[in-house]
Amino acid sequence: MRERPPSTPEEDGAPRDAIYYRQLARQARKMASGHADADVARRLREIAVRHEHRANQLKRNEAGLAGSRPSALVRKVFDALRGRL
Repeated sequence: MRERPPSTPEEDGAPRDAIYYRQLARQARKMASGHADADVARRLREIAVRHEHRANQLKRNEAGLAGSRPSALVRKVFDALRGRL
């Protein structure tokens, strides 16, 4: 019986970073722009958006901002400084 291939990049042990997913998104958009079938092109653009979201998520994780949007972070800083001013 064959082994099941890893379902996520993290399971196969290969490092995946934001640059990797940006490249995937760029390639998906390039394929979409050259595809004759409109439905396939739309699906490729949707995949590109998903890759870009994953790249942004990884970038936030690398920067130590996991789970927080910039606006929420700014609000926390202002709240912390409000008591000092």
